[in-house]
Amino acid sequence: MDEASAAFDRGQAHLDRDEYAAAIAELTRAIELDASRARAWYKRGVARCLTGDADGAIADWSAALERDAALVDAWFNRGTVRLGRGELDAAIADFTRAIECDPANADALINRAAARRRTRDFAGAIADCDRALEGAPSRVEAVVNRAAARRDAGDLAGALVDGNQAVRLAPDDPQALSARGAARSDTGDLDGAIADFNRALDAQPGFAEAVANRALVRSRRGEWKEAVADYTRLLELGVRDVDTLDGRGAAFANLGDADSAVADYAAALAIAPSAPLYYKRGCCLAQRANRGIGGDPAVRTADDVRAGIEDMNRAIELRPDYMEAWRNRGVLRAVLVINGLGGTEDDRAAARADFRRAIDLDPTAGGELLDFMERLG
Repeated sequence: MDEASAAFDRGQAHLDRDEYAAAIAELTRAIELDASRARAWYKRGVARCLTGDADGAIADWSAALERDAALVDAWFNRGTVRLGRGELDAAIADFTRAIECDPANADALINRAAARRRTRDFAGAIADCDRALEGAPSRVEAVVNRAAARRDAGDLAGALVDGNQAVRLAPDDPQALSARGAARSDTGDLDGAIADFNRALDAQPGFAEAVANRALVRSRRGEWKEAVADYTRLLELGVRDVDTLDGRGAAFANLGDADSAVADYAAALAIAPSAPLYYKRGCCLAQRANRGIGGDPAVRTADDVRAGIEDMNRAIELRPDYMEAWRNRGVLRAVLVINGLGGTEDDRAAARADFRRAIDLDPTAGGELLDFMERLG
C-alpha cells in the first residue's frame, strides 16, 4: 500500500472513532501526498464539519467535487450545510446535482423540498416530497415536509391529511405529531392540536417547534399564563427571536403586566425593528401610563406617555398608512393635555391632526376619535 493510501486509511479509522483532529491530520497528509484523491478531500470535509468548521468543510467538499463530480454525498453535504446557513439558492443547486447523480436519493429530495419551501416555491417542495415518497413510502420526513408546504400554500385540508399520515407512519415521532398539531390548529381543532404538541413534547421535551406551536394555540385560546410559560421555555432553549419575544410580550400585555411586555418588545426591536413592534410597545407604555393615572406612584406617567408617542412616531415613519398608530399617537397626545401631564397647545393641535389623519385612513374610526376631539376642547 502506498503512503497516501495508508494515511487515508488511518484518517478514516480516526473518523470512525470520532477522533476528528487526528482524522484531519491524517487526511491532510493523504492530500499532501496525492491531491487528486477526491475521497480524501471529501472525508476531511466531513471531519471538519463535525468539528464545527463549516467553511473548511465546504472548501474541502468543493475541492472533492472538482476532482469527482459524481460524489453524491459531497453535493448533499455541501447543500445541507448551505441550507443550515440560509444560502437557499446554493443549497438547491447542490441538492439538484445530487439528484442528477442519484435520481432516487430521498434525502436530497427531502432537503431540496425544505429549501424550496423556504424560497416559497411550495409547488416545487410538494413535488420533491412526492418523488421522495415514490421511492421511499415510509419516509416520515417527506410527509412532514409536504404537510408544511401544503400549510404554507393554503391547502389546510391537505396538510391535515399529511399530518395524519405522518402519525400513522410514526405514532411517537415528535416531528409527525407537531406537523399534525399545526394542521389541526389551522383547521380549528385547538384541543387536538394541544394534545399533539403535548405528545410531541413527552417524546422530546426540548423540541422547540412543538413548544412554539403550542404557545401560539394557547394564545389563540386566551391561555395567557400558559402561553408565557411556553415562550419562556423557548427562550430557555435558545430560541431568542422576534416571534418568541413578540408572542411573550403580547401574552404579558394581556395579563396586564405592562413592565414585562415593554421589556420583551424592546428586546424584539433590538433584533429587528418594525412598525408593528414599535406600535405594540407604544401601546404597552400607554397601558403602564394608565396605572400611573390611576394612582400608581411607581409609574412615571408623563415619561411613559411621551415614550409611547415616540414609538408611534417610529411606527408611522416605517409605515405612513398605519391608521392605528396615527389614532393612538393622537390619543397619547390628548392624554397629556386632558390629564394635566404637561401637554401644550401644540400637543392639543397635534392630537387633532392625528385624529383627522386616522379618520382619513379609516372613516369608521370617526366616532371614537370625534369624542376625544370634543374632550380636547
